[in-house]
Amino acid sequence: MEIDRVTELDHKIYLLERKKKAMANDIKNDMVEVASYMKPSNMIQRVISDFQKKPTMKKSLMLGLSSILSGYISKKVLINGRSSLKSRILIAGLQLVTAQFVARKV
Repeated sequence: MEIDRVTELDHKIYLLERKKKAMANDIKNDMVEVASYMKPSNMIQRVISDFQKKPTMKKSLMLGLSSILSGYISKKVLINGRSSLKSRILIAGLQLVTAQFVARKV
């Protein structure tokens, strides 16, 4: 009787160890998959494919980039070494107006 219980326990331990190894392998495989998904090159590919599939997303991005770029350029052209508070406030306002104007036109 005692030997049967020991054998049964050994068998159950063996089964649990196999299950533990299988679960560990599943976790490792999942981690490899997540690491592959999070690679910058794969993320860029997904973004590019999304842009190709969704034209509204592309238009929205272009609109945002053009308004930011135009505001930045106007700030760089106008700031030209001016450091007073009044001129900086004026330039920031002009940058905002320029960005909004470009956003409406694009």
